[in-house]
Amino acid sequence: MRYHGLHDFHEHIFLTQIKFFYSFLRLPLYHHPKKIQKITTMKINHKFPQFYLRLALGIGFIVPVLDRIGWLGPAGSKNVGWGNWDNFVDYTNTLMPFLERPMANVMGGIATIAEVLFGLMLIIGLKTRVAAFGSFLLTLSFGLCMAMSLGLKAPLNYSVFAVSGASLLLSTMSGYKWSLDEYFSEKLPES
Repeated sequence: MRYHGLHDFHEHIFLTQIKFFYSFLRLPLYHHPKKIQKITTMKINHKFPQFYLRLALGIGFIVPVLDRIGWLGPAGSKNVGWGNWDNFVDYTNTLMPFLERPMANVMGGIATIAEVLFGLMLIIGLKTRVAAFGSFLLTLSFGLCMAMSLGLKAPLNYSVFAVSGASLLLSTMSGYKWSLDEYFSEKLPES
């Protein structure tokens, strides 16, 4: 499109914003026919965003596991939250004060196994919908435990509910580009 001055460019941007707004609301737009030809729903390409979200969530699950088993450094080191398993179990017991320490150890182990599985599955894109929904449930339960034990501000400070929502959103995607799910769906004959 060719613009004849700054005014035409600003008018084009304004009209584009109006089309975008009305297309989401699905409202009829009464307009001058020369200004806006047709309102259409935007076609959004989800390939890269879902891939980025899969990687971000997957890595976000793996790194804390590396921290709690001490691979990122000892407790007290820079950017190390736990540094060892005992500190992690203490934290788990803080979030679940109704459990005795041995049971908090078991719950911490279950959470760690789930984080490793969901993290790897999200990164490689294997059973992505299941992994994303599982990570939604895991982070939702983690956020609720944090809210009950430490107050509502704690899970909000660490964006736990945002991660939970992102996981739920990822589980609703129609397909997962650059994943093993996509690879296997292309290789297997449809039945």
